[in-house]
Amino acid sequence: FSRGPFLSYVVGLSVYAALLVYRAGRIPWRYAAPLVLVVCFLFTLHRFQDRIKLAFTAEHNRDRLVMWSVGARITRDHPLTGIGIAQVHAYWPQYFDRQRYRDFPEPEKLWSDLHNLYIEQMAERGIPGLLVLLALLSSFPLHLWRRIKTCPEGDFPILAAATACCGAFLAMNLTESAFQDTEVVFTFYMILALALSQASQAPARAAMSYEA
Repeated sequence: FSRGPFLSYVVGLSVYAALLVYRAGRIPWRYAAPLVLVVCFLFTLHRFQDRIKLAFTAEHNRDRLVMWSVGARITRDHPLTGIGIAQVHAYWPQYFDRQRYRDFPEPEKLWSDLHNLYIEQMAERGIPGLLVLLALLSSFPLHLWRRIKTCPEGDFPILAAATACCGAFLAMNLTESAFQDTEVVFTFYMILALALSQASQAPARAAMSYEA
């Protein structure tokens, strides 16, 4: 399995579990027990255990560490404006040391994806661009959190699920650039839209039931 989706799954599951505990004021075992059973089952698989051990070691993440170091050096030289959108491949030969990283996969290739949305955004658009992106992405879970604190019981599950998706999406982009993947980001936006539209109808439904 890929590191990004696994990390996002763990983070999303943790966020949803935390919101359930917050809402109920205790651990809701009716919902938690099936999730715990699934996680326990996965960790009984030897192949899964071996992949976990290797997935987060420096040796098996050397390609990503090299990419991130390239992004960091680009940012050091272009902190305010970056190098421009989709220009990593053009600057790759200037910042990638072929002699130092001879065992890097496809060393002759001009890589355009740094496998970390935040580092890539910073390299392409500078530190101001990264701050704008972080403000945008953080606004989604913050808005959902405000809704969760005051929402009726019926709207909680979908708002909590959307908040968990936000956490998963933010985590996935630590090792991927999912924000630039059309299928992924459109699905993310659709989940947010469905959750917020459902919650926005709550006052109207309450008013209709009161009038009736």
